[in-house]
Amino acid sequence: MFGEKPVTMKILILGALSLALFFTIRSHGESIFEKAEKAIATLESQNFETREGGFAVIGNEDCAGLIKVFGNCFGNNPAAPYLVPLIPRHPKEYIDPFYHTELFLGETQNRSFTYRLRADEAILIVGVTPPKAAYFGAQSYNFTRAGTTVSVPNIDGLNILFTGSPNPDRYISFSSIGNSLNNYVIAKKLGSGFGQPFALISTPSQETNAELRAALRNAGFSAAGIFTEPIPSETKLGLSSEADDFSMLVRYALPESEAQGNAWRTNPSLRVYRLSRKAATATERFGSIQIDSRSADGEGTMGLALEDFTREVAVRLGQPRLIKVKEFVSPAFLVGENCLKLHMNCLGDTQDTDTYRTGSVPSFSHSDVVVITGINHAVTGNASYISLGFSVAETFTGISSVSQTSPNAGFVSGELTGSAEAFLKKVGNGIPLRLRASAPKFFVRLVARQCEGLPFCTTISDAQLPLNQDLTVLRRAYIRPGTVRGPDPSKLLSPRYFVYER
Repeated sequence: MFGEKPVTMKILILGALSLALFFTIRSHGESIFEKAEKAIATLESQNFETREGGFAVIGNEDCAGLIKVFGNCFGNNPAAPYLVPLIPRHPKEYIDPFYHTELFLGETQNRSFTYRLRADEAILIVGVTPPKAAYFGAQSYNFTRAGTTVSVPNIDGLNILFTGSPNPDRYISFSSIGNSLNNYVIAKKLGSGFGQPFALISTPSQETNAELRAALRNAGFSAAGIFTEPIPSETKLGLSSEADDFSMLVRYALPESEAQGNAWRTNPSLRVYRLSRKAATATERFGSIQIDSRSADGEGTMGLALEDFTREVAVRLGQPRLIKVKEFVSPAFLVGENCLKLHMNCLGDTQDTDTYRTGSVPSFSHSDVVVITGINHAVTGNASYISLGFSVAETFTGISSVSQTSPNAGFVSGELTGSAEAFLKKVGNGIPLRLRASAPKFFVRLVARQCEGLPFCTTISDAQLPLNQDLTVLRRAYIRPGTVRGPDPSKLLSPRYFVYER
C-alpha cells in the first residue's frame, strides 16, 4: 500500500501539469486577443480605424487558383502549406482588375492576399506561435511594381524568374523587403519560439509603430513579445494604381506532431488587422533595411568526395562511372533588393534559407530514373532542416518532397540522414574505405514514376506530373544552427544529379 502512494501522486502531479499546460495555452489563446482588442480600442480613440482580416491555407492542391491568375505557383514548398494573411482593403484602395477577374484564396472585394499601403498605415498580427516544428516564420513582400519584365536568355529550370504579370503595366517581384520574424528570433527574446504570445507590426511609419507598441504594452503585451517589421523607404507607397502592392507569408514547416500542426493550420491562433488613420497624416518613414549577414562552414573540400560518391552510386545502379552528372543551378542572387532592381520575380525569397538550388529533368518519362546526391547540411551543421521539393516545371507547382531535420530543430525527423551509408550497404558491397569518412555527410535520393525495386525512391505519378512533362527539383536549407538566418549560399555545395533509363 505504501508503495502505491508515490505512483498515485506521480499520476496526480502529471495530470495537474497537463491541465496547467492546457489552461496556460488556452489563456494565451483567449487573453492575447482580449489584450489586442483593448489596444485596438485605445488606437481607435486616437484617430485610427481598424479592419480585421483572415487567413487562407495554401498547399499543393490550392495552386490551381494561382495558376489561373498568374500562370504558376511560385515554386511553393510541397512539404509545407503556407498560411496567407488576407488583408482588409482600404475603401480608397485601387483594386487591380487583372488580378481579380477571378476570385481565389478565399478573396473578396473587401480583403485580398495583395494590398497597397499608405505611409501611415500598419498591418498587425497577434496571436500565439504554433506547436514545435522545424521552422515558423512571417515576412512581407513587395509583390508587384509598375514597370515591365526584362527579356533574358534561357536559364535552365528558372525561366519563371522573368515571367510577366497579368497586368502588362506591372511586373511580379515577390521580393522580400527585409528580415523575417521566425521562431529563432522569437526564442532569443522569449526563450522559445513555439507556444508563445506575440505581436508583429508591419509598417512604413516610425510614428505609427511607436503608437501601436505603446497601445499594446498598455494593454498588457510583454515588450519582449512585440516585434516590428519596418517597410523600407525604397518601396512606393500609396493606395493608387501606381503604388507597389504587397503580400505576406506565414511559413510553418515540418511540425514535430503532424496532427497538432494540421490542427493549428486549420484553426491558427492568429488574428490580422489593418490599422489606418482616419485622415492621411504625414509621417517619418523607416529608411533602408540592412539584411542580416549569413554564415556557413565552407564545403569546398567535400566536392571531390561528393563527385566520387555520386559516380559510385551510378556504378551500383548499373550505370557507367562516366555517366553525365549535372549540378543544381544556384541562383544566389535571389535577394529581394536585387530582384526589384532587375525587374525579376524573386519567388518569395527569404534570408532564412538557401533555396531554389534547382535541377531540371526534361520530358520525365516512365523509364527515367533521377538520382540526386548532395551534402546533408543537417548533419554538417549548416542547416536546421533541409528538403528536396519536386515540382511541375511548367507551372512551378510543388507535388512531393522529402525532408530532414537536425537536432538543432529540437527533434530529428526525415529520410535523408544516413541514406548515403544505407544505400552503399544495401546496393553492392558495402561502403568503400575511401568513402567511409565522408558518406555520413551525404544523402542520396532516387525519383521515378515506378519505384518498385529502387531504394530510397520518391514516386512521381502521372496524375502529379503528366507524362513527358519537365520535372524541377529544388533543394532548400533552413537556418544555420547558432544563428537566426539561413546558411551563406556562397559556402555551400550544390547537389548533383543524373538521369538514366531503367
